[in-house]
Amino acid sequence: MAMKKILVFLLLAALFSCSDNKNIPDVSDIKVDITVKRFEQELFSIDSNNTTQGVNMLFQRYPVLAPIFLQNILGLDSSSADTGLKRFLDLSQPVYEAANKQFKDFET
Repeated sequence: MAMKKILVFLLLAALFSCSDNKNIPDVSDIKVDITVKRFEQELFSIDSNNTTQGVNMLFQRYPVLAPIFLQNILGLDSSSADTGLKRFLDLSQPVYEAANKQFKDFET
């Protein structure tokens, strides 16, 4: 019985919480200048025969993102960085190419 009361209460709360009040601010006149740095493009442009140099370049250009991506997302440490990154780039290349076709240009 208590479960029915809770269900009825939640249903009524959901019905009465919906409204057509469009209190949305107009932000169409706000101009924003943004620079997009495409980490994935630089990542996939790394020469697989020289990943150490490529990783160093990523760490210089992306000092916060590169360690997070390589260590926390890919799970690589300094001993497995070369082989792990080569494997990731090889396995992910088809996904990257498909995504790059769809999202190649952020300007339009």
